[in-house]
Amino acid sequence: MTAKAGALAISVSGTPAAQNVVAGTQDFVFANLQFDATASGENVRLSSILASFTNGGTASYITGCQLYDGSKALNTGSNVIDSVSAGSNTFTLDSPLTIEKETVKTIALACDISSSATTSSYYKWGIPAASNFTVTGEVSGQSITATGSANAGQTMTIQTGSYTVTKDTSSPTYKVGVAGTAVTLGVLKLHASNEAITMNGIALQLTNTASSSASDLTKVYLYDGSYKVWEGLFLGSATTTYATLTAGDYDADGDYGVVVPKDSDLLLTVKADVDTIDVNTASTREGAFIAVDYDNDDQAGTTKGIGSTGSTSTNSSSSDTAVAGMRVFKSIPTVVDKTSKTSLTASADLYEVDITADSSGSIQLYRLKFSVATTGAVVKNWKLYGPNGAVNSSYIEVSGTSLTMNFDSSAADRIISAGATKRYRLQADSVTYSGTSGATDSLTLKLLGDSQYPSLSTRMGTQSQINADSSANDFIWSPQATTTVVAADIDWTNGYGVKYQYNSTVSTLTNDGTSHTFTFSN
Repeated sequence: MTAKAGALAISVSGTPAAQNVVAGTQDFVFANLQFDATASGENVRLSSILASFTNGGTASYITGCQLYDGSKALNTGSNVIDSVSAGSNTFTLDSPLTIEKETVKTIALACDISSSATTSSYYKWGIPAASNFTVTGEVSGQSITATGSANAGQTMTIQTGSYTVTKDTSSPTYKVGVAGTAVTLGVLKLHASNEAITMNGIALQLTNTASSSASDLTKVYLYDGSYKVWEGLFLGSATTTYATLTAGDYDADGDYGVVVPKDSDLLLTVKADVDTIDVNTASTREGAFIAVDYDNDDQAGTTKGIGSTGSTSTNSSSSDTAVAGMRVFKSIPTVVDKTSKTSLTASADLYEVDITADSSGSIQLYRLKFSVATTGAVVKNWKLYGPNGAVNSSYIEVSGTSLTMNFDSSAADRIISAGATKRYRLQADSVTYSGTSGATDSLTLKLLGDSQYPSLSTRMGTQSQINADSSANDFIWSPQATTTVVAADIDWTNGYGVKYQYNSTVSTLTNDGTSHTFTFSN
Protein backbone atom coordinates (compact mmCIF):
# COMPACT_ATOMS: atom_id res chain seq x y z
CA MET A 1 0.00 0.00 0.00
CA THR A 2 1.42 3.37 -1.06
CA ALA A 3 1.45 6.08 1.65
CA LYS A 4 -0.36 9.27 0.73
CA ALA A 5 2.04 12.23 0.45
CA GLY A 6 1.64 15.57 2.18
CA ALA A 7 -0.07 18.32 0.15
CA LEU A 8 -1.28 21.88 0.62
CA ALA A 9 -3.16 24.26 -1.70
CA ILE A 10 -3.11 27.96 -0.82
CA SER A 11 -5.56 30.56 -2.15
CA VAL A 12 -7.29 33.85 -1.35
CA SER A 13 -10.97 33.67 -0.44
CA GLY A 14 -13.46 35.80 -2.38
CA THR A 15 -14.60 37.27 0.94
CA PRO A 16 -14.34 39.90 2.07
CA ALA A 17 -15.31 41.35 -1.30
CA ALA A 18 -13.79 44.54 -2.67
CA GLN A 19 -15.34 47.41 -0.73
CA ASN A 20 -14.97 50.91 0.65
CA VAL A 21 -13.49 51.44 4.09
CA VAL A 22 -13.10 54.55 6.23
CA ALA A 23 -9.71 55.97 7.20
CA GLY A 24 -8.96 55.29 10.87
CA THR A 25 -10.53 51.81 10.88
CA GLN A 26 -8.73 49.41 13.21
CA ASP A 27 -8.27 45.66 12.70
CA PHE A 28 -9.79 45.79 9.25
CA VAL A 29 -9.81 42.39 7.54
CA PHE A 30 -8.25 42.86 4.09
CA ALA A 31 -8.18 39.19 3.10
CA ASN A 32 -8.94 35.64 4.17
CA LEU A 33 -6.17 33.18 3.20
CA GLN A 34 -7.24 29.58 2.72
CA PHE A 35 -4.98 26.60 3.42
CA ASP A 36 -6.46 23.43 1.93
CA ALA A 37 -5.01 20.13 3.17
CA THR A 38 -7.95 17.96 2.08
CA ALA A 39 -5.65 16.01 -0.31
CA SER A 40 -2.84 15.62 2.22
CA GLY A 41 -1.80 12.31 3.71
CA GLU A 42 -0.45 14.00 6.86
CA ASN A 43 -0.77 17.18 8.86
CA VAL A 44 1.26 20.07 7.43
CA ARG A 45 3.04 22.89 9.21
CA LEU A 46 4.11 26.47 8.46
CA SER A 47 6.32 28.72 10.61
CA SER A 48 5.70 31.78 8.44
CA ILE A 49 3.14 32.99 5.94
CA LEU A 50 3.77 35.12 2.89
CA ALA A 51 1.37 37.86 1.83
CA SER A 52 1.62 40.22 -1.12
CA PHE A 53 0.78 43.90 -0.62
CA THR A 54 -0.39 46.33 -3.30
CA ASN A 55 -0.84 49.98 -2.50
CA GLY A 56 -2.54 52.78 -4.37
CA GLY A 57 -1.84 55.11 -1.46
CA THR A 58 0.85 55.72 1.15
CA ALA A 59 2.08 52.32 2.40
CA SER A 60 3.00 53.68 5.84
CA TYR A 61 -0.68 54.32 6.55
CA ILE A 62 -1.16 50.55 6.88
CA THR A 63 0.16 49.26 10.23
CA GLY A 64 -0.44 46.67 12.94
CA CYS A 65 -0.86 43.80 10.49
CA GLN A 66 -1.67 40.45 12.06
CA LEU A 67 -2.95 37.02 11.07
CA TYR A 68 -5.83 35.44 12.94
CA ASP A 69 -6.97 31.84 13.30
CA GLY A 70 -10.47 32.62 14.46
CA SER A 71 -10.00 35.03 17.37
CA LYS A 72 -6.42 33.91 18.06
CA ALA A 73 -3.65 36.20 16.79
CA LEU A 74 -0.82 34.15 15.23
CA ASN A 75 1.81 36.93 15.26
CA THR A 76 2.03 39.16 18.31
CA GLY A 77 4.58 41.47 19.91
CA SER A 78 7.61 41.99 17.71
CA ASN A 79 6.07 39.75 15.04
CA VAL A 80 3.34 42.31 14.32
CA ILE A 81 4.12 44.00 11.00
CA ASP A 82 4.06 47.77 11.37
CA SER A 83 5.99 48.54 8.23
CA VAL A 84 4.71 47.06 5.00
CA SER A 85 6.13 47.30 1.52
CA ALA A 86 4.78 46.61 -1.94
CA GLY A 87 5.25 42.99 -2.96
CA SER A 88 5.80 40.00 -0.72
CA ASN A 89 5.82 40.42 3.07
CA THR A 90 6.72 37.66 5.51
CA PHE A 91 4.57 37.13 8.61
CA THR A 92 6.63 35.26 11.21
CA LEU A 93 4.34 33.23 13.44
CA ASP A 94 4.70 33.04 17.22
CA SER A 95 4.50 29.24 16.90
CA PRO A 96 4.13 26.96 13.89
CA LEU A 97 0.66 26.74 12.35
CA THR A 98 -0.62 23.19 11.82
CA ILE A 99 -3.24 22.37 9.21
CA GLU A 100 -4.67 18.94 9.88
CA LYS A 101 -4.88 16.59 6.96
CA GLU A 102 -8.19 16.47 5.09
CA THR A 103 -9.21 19.90 6.43
CA VAL A 104 -9.24 23.52 5.27
CA LYS A 105 -8.16 26.37 7.53
CA THR A 106 -8.96 30.03 6.89
CA ILE A 107 -6.59 32.68 8.24
CA ALA A 108 -7.68 36.32 8.35
CA LEU A 109 -5.22 39.13 7.58
CA ALA A 110 -6.12 42.36 9.38
CA CYS A 111 -4.39 45.75 9.67
CA ASP A 112 -5.00 49.20 11.09
CA ILE A 113 -5.66 52.02 8.62
CA SER A 114 -4.33 55.44 9.57
CA SER A 115 -6.82 58.29 9.90
CA SER A 116 -4.49 60.14 7.50
CA ALA A 117 -5.22 57.74 4.64
CA THR A 118 -6.54 59.80 1.75
CA THR A 119 -9.95 59.42 0.13
CA SER A 120 -9.99 57.22 -3.01
CA SER A 121 -6.57 55.68 -2.26
CA TYR A 122 -6.64 51.88 -2.16
CA TYR A 123 -4.85 48.88 -0.68
CA LYS A 124 -5.03 45.12 -1.08
CA TRP A 125 -3.47 42.01 0.40
CA GLY A 126 -3.12 38.68 -1.38
CA ILE A 127 -0.51 35.95 -1.81
CA PRO A 128 2.45 35.28 -4.07
CA ALA A 129 2.64 31.94 -5.88
CA ALA A 130 2.12 29.21 -3.27
CA SER A 131 5.37 27.49 -4.28
CA ASN A 132 7.21 30.28 -2.42
CA PHE A 133 5.79 29.15 0.94
CA THR A 134 7.85 26.96 3.25
CA VAL A 135 5.70 23.96 4.17
CA THR A 136 6.70 20.72 5.92
CA GLY A 137 4.98 17.50 6.85
CA GLU A 138 4.33 17.31 10.58
CA VAL A 139 5.37 13.64 10.89
CA SER A 140 7.66 13.09 7.91
CA GLY A 141 9.46 16.40 8.24
CA GLN A 142 9.65 16.46 4.47
CA SER A 143 9.37 19.67 2.51
CA ILE A 144 6.08 20.05 0.68
CA THR A 145 5.63 22.20 -2.43
CA ALA A 146 2.37 24.05 -1.97
CA THR A 147 0.15 24.68 -4.99
CA GLY A 148 -1.75 27.81 -5.91
CA SER A 149 -1.33 30.83 -8.17
CA ALA A 150 -0.45 34.33 -7.08
CA ASN A 151 -3.53 36.38 -6.23
CA ALA A 152 -3.35 40.09 -5.44
CA GLY A 153 -6.59 39.99 -3.43
CA GLN A 154 -9.55 42.36 -3.37
CA THR A 155 -9.21 46.15 -3.59
CA MET A 156 -10.14 48.09 -0.45
CA THR A 157 -10.74 51.76 -1.23
CA ILE A 158 -10.60 54.59 1.31
CA GLN A 159 -13.83 56.61 1.42
CA THR A 160 -15.61 58.75 3.96
CA GLY A 161 -18.44 57.37 6.07
CA SER A 162 -21.92 58.66 5.34
CA TYR A 163 -25.56 57.89 5.97
CA THR A 164 -29.00 58.66 4.57
CA VAL A 165 -32.49 58.82 6.05
CA THR A 166 -35.34 57.96 3.67
CA LYS A 167 -38.86 56.59 3.80
CA ASP A 168 -38.84 52.79 3.71
CA THR A 169 -41.07 50.88 1.30
CA SER A 170 -42.76 49.23 4.30
CA SER A 171 -44.06 52.59 5.50
CA PRO A 172 -47.89 52.47 5.76
CA THR A 173 -50.09 53.76 2.99
CA TYR A 174 -52.65 56.46 3.72
CA LYS A 175 -55.48 55.33 5.97
CA VAL A 176 -57.98 56.58 8.51
CA GLY A 177 -57.47 56.07 12.23
CA VAL A 178 -59.22 56.50 15.57
CA ALA A 179 -58.39 59.38 17.90
CA GLY A 180 -57.25 58.43 21.39
CA THR A 181 -55.23 55.43 20.15
CA ALA A 182 -51.61 54.53 19.39
CA VAL A 183 -50.92 54.56 15.65
CA THR A 184 -48.04 53.81 13.29
CA LEU A 185 -47.31 56.79 11.07
CA GLY A 186 -44.27 55.73 9.06
CA VAL A 187 -41.05 53.77 8.76
CA LEU A 188 -37.71 55.53 8.28
CA LYS A 189 -34.81 53.71 6.63
CA LEU A 190 -31.32 54.61 7.86
CA HIS A 191 -28.53 53.46 5.56
CA ALA A 192 -24.83 53.53 6.53
CA SER A 193 -22.16 53.65 3.81
CA ASN A 194 -18.54 52.54 4.25
CA GLU A 195 -18.69 52.09 8.04
CA ALA A 196 -21.05 51.22 10.87
CA ILE A 197 -22.66 54.38 12.21
CA THR A 198 -24.15 55.08 15.64
CA MET A 199 -27.01 57.56 15.32
CA ASN A 200 -27.04 60.10 18.14
CA GLY A 201 -30.22 61.86 17.12
CA ILE A 202 -32.69 62.56 14.34
CA ALA A 203 -34.58 65.76 13.54
CA LEU A 204 -38.34 65.25 13.07
CA GLN A 205 -41.13 67.46 11.86
CA LEU A 206 -44.90 67.48 11.93
CA THR A 207 -45.93 67.62 8.29
CA ASN A 208 -49.30 68.79 6.93
CA THR A 209 -49.44 71.61 9.49
CA ALA A 210 -52.37 73.15 7.62
CA SER A 211 -54.43 70.11 8.65
CA SER A 212 -52.85 69.16 11.99
CA SER A 213 -51.05 70.65 14.98
CA ALA A 214 -48.86 69.59 17.89
CA SER A 215 -51.94 69.35 20.12
CA ASP A 216 -53.25 66.43 18.04
CA LEU A 217 -50.49 64.21 19.46
CA THR A 218 -49.75 63.46 23.11
CA LYS A 219 -46.56 61.49 22.46
CA VAL A 220 -44.29 60.45 19.58
CA TYR A 221 -42.05 57.36 19.57
CA LEU A 222 -39.26 55.78 17.53
CA TYR A 223 -38.86 51.99 17.58
CA ASP A 224 -36.09 49.71 16.37
CA GLY A 225 -38.14 46.58 15.89
CA SER A 226 -39.84 46.00 19.25
CA TYR A 227 -37.39 48.25 21.12
CA LYS A 228 -38.34 51.83 21.91
CA VAL A 229 -35.33 54.06 21.30
CA TRP A 230 -36.97 57.46 21.86
CA GLU A 231 -40.14 59.07 23.06
CA GLY A 232 -41.00 62.75 23.08
CA LEU A 233 -43.44 65.27 21.73
CA PHE A 234 -43.85 68.49 19.82
CA LEU A 235 -43.78 71.16 22.53
CA GLY A 236 -46.45 73.82 22.57
CA SER A 237 -47.20 74.92 19.04
CA ALA A 238 -43.86 73.65 17.68
CA THR A 239 -43.93 71.62 14.49
CA THR A 240 -40.36 70.29 14.84
CA THR A 241 -38.62 68.24 17.50
CA TYR A 242 -35.29 66.47 18.03
CA ALA A 243 -35.12 62.79 18.92
CA THR A 244 -32.05 62.05 21.07
CA LEU A 245 -31.66 58.33 20.57
CA THR A 246 -31.06 55.74 23.27
CA ALA A 247 -27.37 55.27 24.11
CA GLY A 248 -27.64 51.92 25.94
CA ASP A 249 -27.49 48.37 24.64
CA TYR A 250 -31.29 48.21 24.47
CA ASP A 251 -31.46 45.04 22.37
CA ALA A 252 -28.63 43.16 24.13
CA ASP A 253 -26.64 42.73 20.92
CA GLY A 254 -23.40 44.15 22.30
CA ASP A 255 -23.76 47.46 20.42
CA TYR A 256 -24.52 50.60 22.38
CA GLY A 257 -27.00 52.97 20.80
CA VAL A 258 -28.84 52.85 17.49
CA VAL A 259 -26.16 51.30 15.31
CA VAL A 260 -26.62 51.08 11.55
CA PRO A 261 -24.35 48.27 10.24
CA LYS A 262 -21.83 49.07 7.54
CA ASP A 263 -23.38 49.18 4.04
CA SER A 264 -26.69 48.06 5.54
CA ASP A 265 -30.03 49.44 6.68
CA LEU A 266 -31.78 49.93 9.99
CA LEU A 267 -35.49 50.69 10.17
CA LEU A 268 -37.01 53.06 12.71
CA THR A 269 -40.79 52.93 13.05
CA VAL A 270 -42.51 56.22 13.87
CA LYS A 271 -45.46 55.77 16.23
CA ALA A 272 -47.65 58.27 18.04
CA ASP A 273 -50.42 58.55 20.59
CA VAL A 274 -53.27 60.58 19.09
CA ASP A 275 -55.24 62.77 21.48
CA THR A 276 -58.93 62.13 22.01
CA ILE A 277 -61.79 63.90 20.27
CA ASP A 278 -64.74 65.11 22.32
CA VAL A 279 -67.37 67.83 22.24
CA ASN A 280 -64.75 70.44 23.11
CA THR A 281 -62.13 69.46 20.53
CA ALA A 282 -64.23 68.15 17.64
CA SER A 283 -64.15 71.41 15.71
CA THR A 284 -60.35 71.62 15.78
CA ARG A 285 -59.25 67.97 15.86
CA GLU A 286 -61.79 65.92 13.85
CA GLY A 287 -60.28 65.00 10.49
CA ALA A 288 -56.72 66.00 11.40
CA PHE A 289 -54.25 64.77 8.79
CA ILE A 290 -51.21 63.65 10.80
CA ALA A 291 -47.76 62.79 9.47
CA VAL A 292 -44.37 62.84 11.22
CA ASP A 293 -41.32 62.93 8.95
CA TYR A 294 -37.55 63.11 9.07
CA ASP A 295 -36.56 66.78 8.82
CA ASN A 296 -33.59 67.14 6.48
CA ASP A 297 -33.44 70.86 7.35
CA ASP A 298 -32.53 70.04 10.98
CA GLN A 299 -34.79 72.79 12.29
CA ALA A 300 -34.92 71.45 15.87
CA GLY A 301 -31.41 69.97 16.01
CA THR A 302 -28.76 68.40 13.83
CA THR A 303 -29.26 64.80 12.76
CA LYS A 304 -25.94 63.22 13.68
CA GLY A 305 -24.22 59.88 13.21
CA ILE A 306 -20.84 58.85 14.63
CA GLY A 307 -18.81 56.40 12.58
CA SER A 308 -16.98 53.37 13.93
CA THR A 309 -13.74 55.39 13.79
CA GLY A 310 -15.20 57.98 16.17
CA SER A 311 -15.59 60.77 13.63
CA THR A 312 -18.87 62.44 12.63
CA SER A 313 -20.23 60.86 9.47
CA THR A 314 -21.60 62.84 6.56
CA ASN A 315 -25.38 63.12 6.22
CA SER A 316 -26.02 62.45 2.52
CA SER A 317 -29.81 62.66 2.76
CA SER A 318 -31.22 64.84 0.01
CA SER A 319 -34.65 65.81 1.32
CA ASP A 320 -37.32 65.44 3.99
CA THR A 321 -39.21 62.18 3.99
CA ALA A 322 -42.88 62.22 3.01
CA VAL A 323 -44.85 59.49 4.76
CA ALA A 324 -48.44 58.92 3.60
CA GLY A 325 -49.94 60.01 6.92
CA MET A 326 -53.20 59.23 8.66
CA ARG A 327 -56.53 61.06 8.92
CA VAL A 328 -57.99 60.70 12.44
CA PHE A 329 -61.62 60.73 13.53
CA LYS A 330 -63.57 60.04 16.73
CA SER A 331 -64.78 56.79 15.15
CA ILE A 332 -64.39 55.11 11.77
CA PRO A 333 -66.22 52.52 9.65
CA THR A 334 -64.87 49.23 8.35
CA VAL A 335 -66.44 47.78 5.22
CA VAL A 336 -66.48 44.03 4.58
CA ASP A 337 -67.85 42.75 1.26
CA LYS A 338 -70.16 39.81 1.94
CA THR A 339 -71.51 39.31 -1.60
CA SER A 340 -71.95 35.61 -2.34
CA LYS A 341 -74.79 35.22 -4.87
CA THR A 342 -74.21 35.03 -8.62
CA SER A 343 -77.79 34.72 -10.01
CA LEU A 344 -79.56 37.73 -11.51
CA THR A 345 -83.01 37.72 -9.93
CA ALA A 346 -85.51 40.47 -9.14
CA SER A 347 -85.94 41.41 -5.46
CA ALA A 348 -82.96 39.24 -4.48
CA ASP A 349 -80.03 40.38 -2.38
CA LEU A 350 -77.29 41.21 -4.86
CA TYR A 351 -74.37 43.26 -3.54
CA GLU A 352 -74.01 42.83 0.26
CA VAL A 353 -71.69 44.63 2.67
CA ASP A 354 -71.18 44.60 6.42
CA ILE A 355 -70.25 47.99 7.85
CA THR A 356 -68.89 48.15 11.40
CA ALA A 357 -68.47 51.22 13.58
CA ASP A 358 -65.34 51.31 15.71
CA SER A 359 -65.90 50.74 19.42
CA SER A 360 -64.86 54.35 20.06
CA GLY A 361 -68.21 55.71 18.88
CA SER A 362 -71.16 55.53 16.52
CA ILE A 363 -71.04 56.56 12.87
CA GLN A 364 -73.68 57.77 10.41
CA LEU A 365 -73.95 56.84 6.73
CA TYR A 366 -75.28 59.07 3.98
CA ARG A 367 -74.19 57.56 0.68
CA LEU A 368 -73.06 54.33 -0.94
CA LYS A 369 -72.47 54.53 -4.68
CA PHE A 370 -72.12 51.61 -7.08
CA SER A 371 -70.98 51.24 -10.67
CA VAL A 372 -73.47 49.30 -12.82
CA ALA A 373 -72.97 47.48 -16.12
CA THR A 374 -75.57 45.28 -17.80
CA THR A 375 -75.68 42.98 -20.80
CA GLY A 376 -79.07 42.00 -22.18
CA ALA A 377 -81.25 42.50 -19.11
CA VAL A 378 -82.92 45.76 -18.06
CA VAL A 379 -82.56 46.22 -14.30
CA LYS A 380 -84.61 48.90 -12.50
CA ASN A 381 -86.21 50.01 -9.23
CA TRP A 382 -83.25 49.87 -6.86
CA LYS A 383 -83.35 49.97 -3.09
CA LEU A 384 -80.75 49.49 -0.38
CA TYR A 385 -81.85 47.55 2.68
CA GLY A 386 -80.49 47.50 6.22
CA PRO A 387 -81.54 45.30 9.14
CA ASN A 388 -84.62 47.51 9.65
CA GLY A 389 -85.76 47.77 6.04
CA ALA A 390 -85.07 50.03 3.08
CA VAL A 391 -82.85 53.04 3.80
CA ASN A 392 -84.30 54.93 0.80
CA SER A 393 -88.09 55.17 0.65
CA SER A 394 -88.21 55.81 -3.10
CA TYR A 395 -86.80 53.70 -5.89
CA ILE A 396 -83.46 54.87 -7.30
CA GLU A 397 -82.49 54.38 -10.94
CA VAL A 398 -79.10 54.09 -12.60
CA SER A 399 -77.70 57.31 -13.99
CA GLY A 400 -75.18 56.63 -16.71
CA THR A 401 -73.11 53.83 -15.23
CA SER A 402 -73.55 54.67 -11.54
CA LEU A 403 -76.17 54.04 -8.90
CA THR A 404 -76.22 56.52 -5.99
CA MET A 405 -77.93 55.23 -2.86
CA ASN A 406 -78.52 58.07 -0.38
CA PHE A 407 -79.88 57.26 3.06
CA ASP A 408 -83.09 59.00 4.05
CA SER A 409 -82.54 61.34 6.99
CA SER A 410 -85.10 59.31 8.98
CA ALA A 411 -83.68 55.86 8.12
CA ALA A 412 -82.87 53.99 11.32
CA ASP A 413 -80.02 52.11 9.66
CA ARG A 414 -78.16 55.27 8.72
CA ILE A 415 -76.67 55.13 12.23
CA ILE A 416 -74.39 52.29 13.40
CA SER A 417 -73.78 52.20 17.15
CA ALA A 418 -70.28 51.96 18.60
CA GLY A 419 -68.84 48.49 18.01
CA ALA A 420 -71.93 47.32 16.10
CA THR A 421 -72.15 45.86 12.59
CA LYS A 422 -74.99 46.24 10.11
CA ARG A 423 -75.46 44.43 6.80
CA TYR A 424 -76.66 46.39 3.78
CA ARG A 425 -78.23 44.58 0.81
CA LEU A 426 -78.74 46.05 -2.65
CA GLN A 427 -81.86 44.87 -4.49
CA ALA A 428 -83.49 45.61 -7.85
CA ASP A 429 -87.23 44.99 -7.79
CA SER A 430 -87.53 44.88 -11.60
CA VAL A 431 -85.44 42.68 -13.90
CA THR A 432 -86.50 42.25 -17.53
CA TYR A 433 -84.50 39.57 -19.33
CA SER A 434 -83.61 39.86 -23.02
CA GLY A 435 -85.34 36.60 -23.93
CA THR A 436 -82.72 35.86 -26.58
CA SER A 437 -82.49 32.08 -26.75
CA GLY A 438 -79.14 30.79 -25.54
CA ALA A 439 -77.96 34.25 -24.47
CA THR A 440 -76.66 35.00 -20.98
CA ASP A 441 -77.83 38.27 -19.46
CA SER A 442 -75.52 39.79 -16.87
CA LEU A 443 -75.27 42.55 -14.28
CA THR A 444 -71.96 43.70 -12.81
CA LEU A 445 -71.89 45.76 -9.62
CA LYS A 446 -69.01 47.38 -7.78
CA LEU A 447 -68.97 49.49 -4.62
CA LEU A 448 -67.19 52.75 -5.46
CA GLY A 449 -64.54 54.38 -3.30
CA ASP A 450 -62.88 57.78 -3.17
CA SER A 451 -59.35 58.24 -4.48
CA GLN A 452 -58.79 61.52 -2.64
CA TYR A 453 -59.97 63.52 0.33
CA PRO A 454 -62.71 66.09 -0.41
CA SER A 455 -61.60 69.55 -1.42
CA LEU A 456 -62.58 71.61 1.65
CA SER A 457 -61.57 74.82 3.38
CA THR A 458 -61.93 73.02 6.72
CA ARG A 459 -60.96 69.53 7.89
CA MET A 460 -64.56 68.31 7.67
CA GLY A 461 -67.56 69.40 5.62
CA THR A 462 -71.34 69.38 5.45
CA GLN A 463 -73.15 66.79 3.35
CA SER A 464 -73.62 69.30 0.56
CA GLN A 465 -69.95 70.35 0.66
CA ILE A 466 -68.79 66.74 0.33
CA ASN A 467 -71.36 66.10 -2.38
CA ALA A 468 -70.15 69.15 -4.32
CA ASP A 469 -66.77 67.50 -4.97
CA SER A 470 -67.76 65.16 -7.80
CA SER A 471 -64.37 63.44 -7.75
CA ALA A 472 -64.62 62.52 -4.06
CA ASN A 473 -68.27 61.88 -3.10
CA ASP A 474 -68.91 58.17 -3.65
CA PHE A 475 -68.94 57.05 0.01
CA ILE A 476 -70.16 59.72 2.46
CA TRP A 477 -70.24 59.21 6.23
CA SER A 478 -69.87 61.02 9.57
CA PRO A 479 -67.91 60.07 12.71
CA GLN A 480 -70.54 61.89 14.82
CA ALA A 481 -67.99 63.63 17.01
CA THR A 482 -70.48 65.44 19.24
CA THR A 483 -74.02 64.21 18.66
CA THR A 484 -76.31 62.69 16.04
CA VAL A 485 -75.31 64.97 13.19
CA VAL A 486 -77.60 66.43 10.54
CA ALA A 487 -76.80 67.28 6.94
CA ALA A 488 -75.74 70.85 7.70
CA ASP A 489 -73.24 69.93 10.44
CA ILE A 490 -69.55 70.26 9.55
CA ASP A 491 -68.85 66.64 10.49
CA TRP A 492 -69.00 64.72 7.20
CA THR A 493 -66.26 63.13 5.12
CA ASN A 494 -65.77 60.47 2.42
CA GLY A 495 -64.40 56.96 1.89
CA TYR A 496 -60.77 57.93 1.24
CA GLY A 497 -58.65 55.55 3.37
CA VAL A 498 -61.59 53.61 4.87
CA LYS A 499 -60.72 49.94 5.37
CA TYR A 500 -62.36 47.54 2.89
CA GLN A 501 -62.13 43.75 2.87
CA TYR A 502 -63.34 40.99 0.57
CA ASN A 503 -62.54 37.44 1.66
CA SER A 504 -58.88 37.58 2.79
CA THR A 505 -57.96 40.61 0.68
CA VAL A 506 -57.69 43.81 2.71
CA SER A 507 -57.44 47.24 1.09
CA THR A 508 -59.14 50.61 1.48
CA LEU A 509 -61.90 52.52 -0.27
CA THR A 510 -59.19 54.72 -1.69
CA ASN A 511 -59.76 52.20 -4.47
CA ASP A 512 -63.10 50.77 -5.56
CA GLY A 513 -64.49 47.58 -4.08
CA THR A 514 -64.60 44.19 -5.76
CA SER A 515 -66.68 43.71 -8.93
CA HIS A 516 -69.40 41.07 -8.71
CA THR A 517 -71.26 39.69 -11.73
CA PHE A 518 -74.76 38.21 -11.60
CA THR A 519 -76.10 36.21 -14.57
CA PHE A 520 -79.27 34.71 -16.05
CA SER A 521 -79.32 32.19 -18.88
CA ASN A 522 -82.21 32.65 -21.30
